[in-house]
Amino acid sequence: MNIPLEIKNIKSRVNHVRDEELLRAIKNLLDFGLKKQAAKPADFWLELTESQRKSVEKGMKQIKNRNRKPHSRLMTKLRK
Repeated sequence: MNIPLEIKNIKSRVNHVRDEELLRAIKNLLDFGLKKQAAKPADFWLELTESQRKSVEKGMKQIKNRNRKPHSRLMTKLRK
C-alpha cells in the first residue's frame, strides 16, 4: 500500500463531503484509529540496550536448558 497516495486520495474525497453526519462519522473513525495507533505498543526489543538484549537472551537460554531459579530468590538478589 502506498500510504502517502492513499492519504492524498482520502483527503480529496473528504473535501467533497457535504453531509454533516458523514463528516462526523469520518472524524469518529479517525479519532478511534489514531487513538488505537497511539496505544499500540512499540517493539520493546528495539528499545533495549545491547546489554539488556544479551541479558534477555541469556535468560531465554537458561530457561531452555531448564536452568531456572525461584522468583523469590531472584527478587532477594535484586533488592540488595
